Amino acid sequence: MPFGAPISIAPLTSFVTSVSYQWTGYGNANTSRIVEICYSAKYSTTIGRCQTISDRQQAVIHSFDGLDASGKFWIRHRIFGGSYPAISSASDSVTVMHQ
Repeated sequence: MPFGAPISIAPLTSFVTSVSYQWTGYGNANTSRIVEICYSAKYSTTIGRCQTISDRQQAVIHSFDGLDASGKFWIRHRIFGGSYPAISSASDSVTVMHQ
């Protein structure tokens, strides 16, 4: 599920200056996981520009700096092993700072 732009959407001339995120794992005894943060341009249905963030559950990153702040950010989990269905115990979050 994407993190969509809130009602107070950034103006067209606003650009990303940093992105902070926090993700929570799945309690299904998985053997491994790949967690990525991805960006989709405004009006796009394509998920792209993904960066692996599996090694840190929370951080501030600058790899999306300069992109249009009215795009969408996604946290995508791919888990392997364990029991299914896998249900997350908490919500992930993304905060976009823009100028």
